Amino acid sequence: MLLLFVAQYAFAQADTLFTHTGKIPCTVKEITPETVRYTHVGEELINTVYRNAVQKIVFQNGRVQTFEEATALKKISGLHDFNNVTVTQLEGDVKGLFKVGDISSAAQSATLLSDMGAVRDRAFRKIKIVAAMMGANIVYLTQQQTVANNIYLRNSYGNTPGTYLSGVVYTNQLPSLEEFKSRTAGKSEFQVIEKASFKSSSNDVTTYPSKWKFKLREVKNENGLIILDGDLQGASRYNKFRVASFDEKFFYIYYEEKGVSYNVKLAI
Repeated sequence: MLLLFVAQYAFAQADTLFTHTGKIPCTVKEITPETVRYTHVGEELINTVYRNAVQKIVFQNGRVQTFEEATALKKISGLHDFNNVTVTQLEGDVKGLFKVGDISSAAQSATLLSDMGAVRDRAFRKIKIVAAMMGANIVYLTQQQTVANNIYLRNSYGNTPGTYLSGVVYTNQLPSLEEFKSRTAGKSEFQVIEKASFKSSSNDVTTYPSKWKFKLREVKNENGLIILDGDLQGASRYNKFRVASFDEKFFYIYYEEKGVSYNVKLAI
């Protein structure tokens, strides 16, 4: 009882860091433009966490400090939330976030006289759609290339405008493995409700209902990502699928095949 009292007293006398993965009783030493430096209760070793990973700090005097970095990113519940995906070219915007995967997108005009702005917007829309299918809410662009109209009338040749994007996708909050296991409650077979596919050459996602079944063998944790080992009808070449997101009634898995991205909705 004495030890419990001492632990509770120490916690009450500490600051509390709220991150995307939990809360840390500590003593906050310094807040910089990129990081928060702190020590654990009863220790002197200074630890560092990126501000992007911190939602708020509750100081021992009761003052609460929230961080815009954590609240600015919107939640992605499914591919239809693609407009909530943020695209950035600042590396600092993704420090401390969880890497989901790599991504690329391209949009090409059909004619030489097409509006370059419209072509660029299509490329950004496509990269947001795929990011949402992957369960990510921010894209860090590492390459952006735009080919302008190039017309040479005398010899009648030219280049049609196009935009090419590539980068890395991140999320500020990974799906919880323990919560996923709790919601699925040991089930081994699930009904597919809807399947969505997106070809790299397409301008929009294709969504259609499905009566497929998914048979689950094992749930794994790979670098913080929820990986399902199982059999999905219509995807016989693959047996590993990543959980992109889930809620009370459904979960979504993501996989790629021959340049096509797939997002499959299943009933819990």
